[in-house]
Order: sequence, then C-alpha cells, then structure tokens
Amino acid sequence: MSGSRAARLLLMLCALAASASAQGEDALRLKQLVVPLGGAGFVGFRLETTPDAKQGQPSGVSEVQAALLPQALLGEDNTVHRVLLDREGNVVFAYDLHVEPHAPLRRFTVTAKPLSAEFEQQLLRARRAAAPSAASSVPTLARAAGPQTLDDGDSVSLDLLFNPRTGVRVADVFKVSFDRARLWQAPPRDFTADSAQLAVRDHTLLVGGEFVAGGRAARGVAGALVWFYVPGRGRFILSLVPRDGYDFRKIATIEENRISFEFRGERYEWVSGGAVVAGGGTWHAWVLHDPDYTPEIASAEEITRGIVKEDEETEPSALKQILTGRAPARPAQPGFDTKRPDTNRAPARAPRPRIGAADRMENLLPKR
Repeated sequence: MSGSRAARLLLMLCALAASASAQGEDALRLKQLVVPLGGAGFVGFRLETTPDAKQGQPSGVSEVQAALLPQALLGEDNTVHRVLLDREGNVVFAYDLHVEPHAPLRRFTVTAKPLSAEFEQQLLRARRAAAPSAASSVPTLARAAGPQTLDDGDSVSLDLLFNPRTGVRVADVFKVSFDRARLWQAPPRDFTADSAQLAVRDHTLLVGGEFVAGGRAARGVAGALVWFYVPGRGRFILSLVPRDGYDFRKIATIEENRISFEFRGERYEWVSGGAVVAGGGTWHAWVLHDPDYTPEIASAEEITRGIVKEDEETEPSALKQILTGRAPARPAQPGFDTKRPDTNRAPARAPRPRIGAADRMENLLPKR
C-alpha cells in the first residue's frame, strides 16, 4: 500500500472520529464492517466489548463501546489492516489479518499478525502530519495467531485489549464467507425496556432558567439511559421505565425535544435539537439522582469535593487530610512567613457539566 493511500485512510478516519463525536453515539457507529476479498469471498468484522467473566459486570463497557471507532482496509495479497481509533483520531490498536480463500473447497485459511512495520510507519507519518505530538508506535499483537482453517460461514474471536482494573475486554470477531448475505444476520430479539432509546443532540441544559451547557456544536448521546452531570448538584440519570434495585422517581416529562423536571426546588430543562424519543410525543420519565458521581476525567476541585463536602463543619479525618491536603486549624506560630506565592502556577480548571448514555443501568451504577 502506498504512503499516500495510508495518509488518505488516516485523514478519513480522523474526520470520521470528529464527525461521530459531533453527531452523537448513534451516528456512524461502525461496529460491523464487511471487506470484499480479492478474487472471491468476504470477511466481516464485529467489535465486541464485554466484561471479564471472572470479575462480573464492570462499569465502563458502554463508554468503551462508544469511544472506539473501528475500520478495516484491504491491502495487498488479501491482507486486511484492522485499525481501532479513538474519537480524536489516535490509533488505539491495529493488526493485520491475512485471509486466503479456497473457493473449490469452500474454506478459508486465516492468520492474525502484528501490524506490518511498513503500514505502521505510514499510519504514524500521516497521524503526525495532523498531530505532531502523536505517539511514536502503534499497539498491536505480540505474536501471530494461526494459520487456522475455517469453513464457509465460520467465525473466530480474537482478544485485543483488556483492562484488569475495570474488567473490560475488547475483542474482534471476524467471520468469513463466499456469500455476503451470510455475514452478521442479527437474530430476532424480544422487546425489553432497554430497547427503547433516548437521544439528545445539539443540546442545551438549563438549571433554574439559566444556561449551564450545550450549543449546536455540543456532542450528542443516545441509549436506553441518558444522563447529565452538573458540578455541585451531581448526576441525573433518566429512563423511560423504572429499574429494579434503583431509586428512580417518576418526576420528569419528555415533550417532543425537551426533558424537564424539578428537584429540590430547582427546575432542570434539557433541550435536544430533535425528538428525544423516536416518533416524538409526550412521555413520563424516571430520574435517579447520583450525588456522589465524580467524572472519570476530573479536576482536583471535583475530586476533593467528593471527599470533603463544602458545608462540612467538623474537622476532616486523617484520611481526608491526606487526600485533600486539608488539616485542622492550628494556632499561629510567632515569626515571619518567608514563603512567596507561586505566581506561575496555572489556575485550577473549573468543573464543567458532562453528559453521557448507557444501554444497561449496571454499566453506570451497581445495585444498592
């Protein structure tokens, strides 16, 4: 593959990442891809994000699913370059899959390999052109897997990423066939509470009639559950139905593109650029207040706020002193303070509102 083609690929993927970030999780969600092979046959890729069986259901599965943007590009000799990006266009993981079709036998030979050094350098050069501080290497497989012979329609799962702290596992499932129609035909499903989706895009968030966050360029969210976080007030999770094991309250109303409710004397309004529920209409909605939520990417002020309440009257415990730097008041000592203020210190980032979505309540909070 030429360097110019690799550059065009990465620029396209970066544009895709920016577009998906702006349009929401339901836009351009390329979790399944089908690549036509040279000569005959097809290979389909499906990215799966699951909890580790030994650790049970962790938090963060839906967030990882939304954050990864997979792509596949056919290179020479039926070698498919599989690339996973984040929403900023950085390469999270990549590898090569060589697929050799045997049409008379209706079989395929597949081998997963570390990403070729040539293609890796082409990707890195193209990425540095867009972001000079980009990483100097691409995470890939430690060793080759295969070759393995597959019959027409067979599929194989390949583990790519695993976070031992959260238990979230990311795997690629690839399926081969000479008939494209046999790839990824979803089986019928029963309709459940999680089948109903909420979507908020181009949003505006108001508290007490005052603008808090949003705008036309703000990213959107979609899922069975949607939520917003306001510093000092906590996180509010919204659902169309109550959830067993959680203290949801039916206090919100969805009117076409507006979600509104009152909580502790304040009125919250979350206005979307389109209908919140597909087809529009007016609906009751359930709200769960999560006062202890701390954003995963938080400022020091947000982290310490979750440890020591602003209205705390008693002196902090020894543990809180270590975590926050707050110590009990002590009598002043005689003498002069020779320390000078650090005028070069950057000001602390102010906490900011955040929004998100999930398909399962357990991905947001464990049952209480």
